[in-house]
Amino acid sequence: MGGAHAGLRIVIAPDSGAGELAGIAGTLAIRVEDGKHYYDLDYTL
Repeated sequence: MGGAHAGLRIVIAPDSGAGELAGIAGTLAIRVEDGKHYYDLDYTL
């Protein structure tokens, strides 16, 4: 997670959740701006 395009994108596999998270799908993006980490969670249930 370094360089000019520092960040990471994680895919939440569709239907990988259980219980109250059954049917979840989406992405988690970790981005770095000015040395700080930000987490963007986009999902559907």
